[in-house]
Amino acid sequence: MMGVLQHTNSTCASVLHDELYDYSTRILSELSISRGVCLEQTIDVKGGSKSAMGTALRRLLLTEARIVIVLLGDKNWIELMKALRTELVIAGRFIFLAPQQPRWATSKQFIELWPQFDQLLLTVAPEKTVHPQRLVELTSKIAVLPFPQHWLKQFWATAFQCHIDGETVPGQQFSKKCSHQQMLNVSIIAPDLDIGPISIAVNAIARATRKMVDRVCPGALMQRLSDCINDPQELLFSSILSLDFPYQLSNEVISFNETTAFRDHTLVINRALFDAHLEYEPVAEWNTLFGFTYAGGAALVMEERDGSRVPLRSICPRSTCSSELARRSQSAITSSFRDSLRSITVLVYTICAVLASFICLMCMYQQVICTDGAYRICTAFSFGGLAMLCLVSIGFYMTPNPIACFTRKVLFPVAVAAVFAPITVKSFCIWRVELLTSRGEVRRAISDNSPFFLWLCPAVVLLQIVISSEWAFFESSTEMTYVVSLRHGNAWRCAPGDDFEHRVLWSSLLSGLMLIASMIFATLTVRLVESRQTILVSVLSIIFVVALYIGLPLVAYRRRDIIFAIAQLVLCFITVLIFYCQRAFEANDKDSSNTSLAPSTTGRRSQQLQPYWVDGSVYRNRAQKHYDDYHLAAPVAQLSDSGVIRQGATKQQKHMNCGPRLASARSDSYDVAPVPSDKYGLCESAVEEGDQEIKARL
Repeated sequence: MMGVLQHTNSTCASVLHDELYDYSTRILSELSISRGVCLEQTIDVKGGSKSAMGTALRRLLLTEARIVIVLLGDKNWIELMKALRTELVIAGRFIFLAPQQPRWATSKQFIELWPQFDQLLLTVAPEKTVHPQRLVELTSKIAVLPFPQHWLKQFWATAFQCHIDGETVPGQQFSKKCSHQQMLNVSIIAPDLDIGPISIAVNAIARATRKMVDRVCPGALMQRLSDCINDPQELLFSSILSLDFPYQLSNEVISFNETTAFRDHTLVINRALFDAHLEYEPVAEWNTLFGFTYAGGAALVMEERDGSRVPLRSICPRSTCSSELARRSQSAITSSFRDSLRSITVLVYTICAVLASFICLMCMYQQVICTDGAYRICTAFSFGGLAMLCLVSIGFYMTPNPIACFTRKVLFPVAVAAVFAPITVKSFCIWRVELLTSRGEVRRAISDNSPFFLWLCPAVVLLQIVISSEWAFFESSTEMTYVVSLRHGNAWRCAPGDDFEHRVLWSSLLSGLMLIASMIFATLTVRLVESRQTILVSVLSIIFVVALYIGLPLVAYRRRDIIFAIAQLVLCFITVLIFYCQRAFEANDKDSSNTSLAPSTTGRRSQQLQPYWVDGSVYRNRAQKHYDDYHLAAPVAQLSDSGVIRQGATKQQKHMNCGPRLASARSDSYDVAPVPSDKYGLCESAVEEGDQEIKARL
């Protein structure tokens, strides 16, 4: 029966049975789970009354399944055929699949009801071997039997309308005495009679009994099995299963399967035809060696409501059973890293992510080698984190698999920390320098403990690595779970399942705190270019995080992964664009419209004090320094000759050497160069600061 369902690509069926087939129904339920077939309704007809059969039929009419497996006795089969006519079931509504019964072609009640049966009926029966000589031989022995059974005596007396000596049948007294010479031609009474199964069963029991007695009680004289064995049931059953003998009514050697306890004989699937009498047309065969083999001349078809004929198929797309079956079949197949790489969309996204990662690495190299910005090391560190985040986004775009889950749980928080840790450190350093400068503590602003803040970047990333590693230690980072959801569908997800995205975002809590801190520090120094860049990056990052936290639970599972991955790539691109569009953040710049948005490697620096380890003047060669001092000292000398600076020669000589250096530092450190005064010229600031501050500035 399962072979018929699989051959017709049917995934749904109903079962109608009575108490005679309870055991078979349980086996059928177990097979349906392993074969991927949904049993939409399993109806037990208890009692077999007319009303019970009508109720069962109405329940079948409410189902979507077209195929109904019928496991009923003869009496309930008759009630079912009557209920089909009473309920006015349209022709071809059901395809009944049932074990074939010999009484269907011999019973008067069945013969009268078959012409009114208009449903498609497929029957399953063992392959029948035709041996008429053996049948005649067996029926000829009935006349010489001692008639030990009461039912046999009644049958014989009724068949030949005679009486047996000593037997009295109430209401049926025949004057003729039964003769032992009378012959009964069973083939005329029951043309579809198959004596093979009962003959094989009798021979098997006889051989098994003899084998058991010879093994347990050899040579013993006994009349009953209990004379030798107390409980012969188990030994007799094991002897039957171990039999292997040829028999004339079977084309195969008689043996029994120890697993199923039945013979491995060929089954035939027939299509019942109702004409003048019931006929069977073989359409398929099934055996243990070759399985289901369709042998019909034409494909099996069924009629729809509009009268069209379509291939036979039974499906239940809207039933709960089919949804559960689809969930089971889907849950049995898990995605792997290799399967994800075979997807064209994943390969295209991987190429884009790798290309974006290389761009971030090139920006990182350019920041370290080609620029002399005050905090180029921090910016380069952020570009390295962006490159890592681009590669991590590939794990989000893939379908969930153990490697992708590890990437999402462990590597994603580390990549985010590598992006925002340098931004936070840079914002804090800028705020610290500005705070100390406003207090007049220039020496502390450029003191030797400044490298300490630079090492905070890898320290924060290392802390995030420790946190992610502890999380992976206490909770498996590669574990996957199958999630069932009526709203978002069923899918494999990284543990814990439905709220995985929220868990990932919460795992980056340290980066979120750094993001808020950097925005606060940048707000306090908003007049600087770097601070305005940091504010914009922080605000955009917060918007992305909030949008993902709120919006992802509203979409399907597969779309969540895609949106999360694309959001990471877009954020990386925007962050790189913000870092390289420095001129767009310079306020009140008259010449900014005629220049490029990208910062120049030799252009003006922002209005802040620069730490000594990135000050370009420190690494300038001595000849270049004297050359700059000569040209910058010329305006001071001219002003002195023209009488603009009216100080003593000693005082002028005292500040002449500091003027060029101070003018150079001032012109490099400020966007707008200081204007020389009439009284002190370019050395005005030197007069105001004093000797110690001048040495510190130099």
